[in-house]
Amino acid sequence: MSLEGAGIKSEEDLEFMENVFRNPGFSTAFRMEVLSTILSYHRRQKNSIFHEENLQFLYRLPVKAMNRKEKEDYLAALLLRGKMDMALSFYKENLYLKIDKELLSDFAYAAYSLGEPEIALSLAYAAFREHAVQDKTLGLLLEEWNGSGAEMYSILKRGEKRREEKGEIDSSRLLNMAERLLAQCLFTEKRRETEEAFSLYRRFSGNDATLLKAFLTAYASSIFLYQRRETAEFTALLYEVVRGESYKERVPLIYLLALSYSFSKRESLSEDETELLKSILPLLLEKNYIFAYTRDLAKFVSLPKEIMEKQSWNTMGRQRKNLIFPYGQRAKRISTEKNCSIAIMESIRHPSCFSPGKAWSTALPWERKRSFFMNLF
Repeated sequence: MSLEGAGIKSEEDLEFMENVFRNPGFSTAFRMEVLSTILSYHRRQKNSIFHEENLQFLYRLPVKAMNRKEKEDYLAALLLRGKMDMALSFYKENLYLKIDKELLSDFAYAAYSLGEPEIALSLAYAAFREHAVQDKTLGLLLEEWNGSGAEMYSILKRGEKRREEKGEIDSSRLLNMAERLLAQCLFTEKRRETEEAFSLYRRFSGNDATLLKAFLTAYASSIFLYQRRETAEFTALLYEVVRGESYKERVPLIYLLALSYSFSKRESLSEDETELLKSILPLLLEKNYIFAYTRDLAKFVSLPKEIMEKQSWNTMGRQRKNLIFPYGQRAKRISTEKNCSIAIMESIRHPSCFSPGKAWSTALPWERKRSFFMNLF
C-alpha cells in the first residue's frame, strides 16, 4: 500500500490509516505495520493538536501486541498528549523502554506528583545525565537524590550554576543536598571530596554545629595523625574555633594537637597566635602529649628544660605494618594494630612505658613498664 509506505502527511491520512487498522479484513501483520505508522506519526507531531476521536483511538490501542519500537512510540505519544497517568501506568509495566530526553523531565515530575518517587528520581537523574533537566526536576533531585558522592556533587554544582544563571533554584534545596553530601563524605574518609563538600555547605550558609565539629575533627586528624598537607581556609577555621572557646579544656584534644603541630611548622606567629599557643601548650604538657615537634615551638614560647632535653623520634604507620624503633644499639620491630600515626620514643637511657602518640612517662613503676614492653614485643 503506497500510503503506508509513504507515511502519514495529514489528519486525513491519519483517519484513513486508523480505519485500515480497524478493518479485520486485513491480515494482523499488515494491521500492525499500519499501527506502527500511526504511532510514529503521533510521536513526530509534538506540537500538533489532535481531534478527540484520534486521541481516543490512541488511548484504546492493544498495547500487549506491540513490539519495543511501537511501545516507545506509544509512550512518547501519551507523554506528548499530556496523559501522564496513562503513561506512568504503561511505563511501570515496561521499564526497559527508552524515553526521548526532552520528555524525561516533565515525566519525572509528574511521576513524583502521582506517588511514584523511585521511578520519578530514576527519570529525573536520566534527564540530568542527558543535560535535559528542568529547574523543577533539578529541585527534586536536590531534595531527594541519595546516590554516590560523585553523583550528588555533580547535581549540587549544576544546581548552583542554574541558580546563578536564573535564580529559580531554591537555596534551601542546595543546602539540603550539601548537608547530606557532607555527612556522606565524612563517612568515606576521602579528604578531597569532604573538603569540597564542606566548602559548598558553608557557601550555602550551612552552620550545623555537629557537622562543623565532625568536619574539623576529620581535618585535624588528617594533618596531625597522617600529616597531610594543610588547607589554609580550614586551618584558619580551626584556629577561630579554638580561639573562640574561653575554656580550652572543652576543646577536643585533636584540635589542640593539630593546631600546635601547624604552628610548629611556621617561621613566625602573630601576636594573637602566640597568645593562643601559650594558652593551649600547658594543657598538652600536663597530659604528657610531647612530640618531636614540641621543641620547635620553643622559637615562639618558653619550654621547660626537661622538654628541650628529651630525645624523640616520630614515624608514620599503617595497619599491620611493622615499624622499627631504636632500642639502645639494636632495632626492635613493633607491629601496629591500628591506622595510627605518630609513635614517640625517648632515649633508652631512661626506660619507661611506650604509648603510641604520647611521650614516655618516667613516673611509672618499672614492673609496669616491663610488663608493657613484654606485651609489645
